[in-house]
Amino acid sequence: MEIHDFYAIYDKIIKSYIEEILERDKSVNCLKLIKRRIQKIYVYYEQKRIEVRKQYMRNSNSPLDRHKIASCLAFAILKSRVFKVNRLKSNIPEELLLANEYLAFYVAINIVEMFKRFESDYKFNNNYILIFPKTFHEDSDHEENTFVYNTCKGFSFIKNLNYFDIIAYSTILFQLERYTDTILENDEKVCQLQSSN
Repeated sequence: MEIHDFYAIYDKIIKSYIEEILERDKSVNCLKLIKRRIQKIYVYYEQKRIEVRKQYMRNSNSPLDRHKIASCLAFAILKSRVFKVNRLKSNIPEELLLANEYLAFYVAINIVEMFKRFESDYKFNNNYILIFPKTFHEDSDHEENTFVYNTCKGFSFIKNLNYFDIIAYSTILFQLERYTDTILENDEKVCQLQSSN
């Protein structure tokens, strides 16, 4: 990814999620956006992308797939820590307490969705949105039991980002994509069966 590609992704995806998080923070006022760290996202992304290509790919000149790109970008956002959280405030909502983790998660998800929408041979590409599996406690009203929260909380437990496993996270993103595809295909079959009866 060239620097101009990064800024296009920043303008279309990252910036809107930052603005959304800051909007949620208006009533709590516990976040500070450190703008100079935004540029570090690209630097950390490029470092990780090169490392992944050298370590895991047979041809180190071949491009990364969408899941690895999204994982490298999630890593870069986590490492950049563009939000500083004032943890001394009371009653901070989890999504603000984990603002960097939520930003990394949703940007990675959006990257996968964006690539999928541009696949011309995929029949569900128009408004492709990944579907998250229900967790064990999904039926309760507690957000802390959702797939998204559990993943973001898992990110927060990684104290040394050298242990962030790009391949494992890209596999999770791939499995989310396959899960979504399977549900969409099954829903289409059910609709076809119902219309034929």
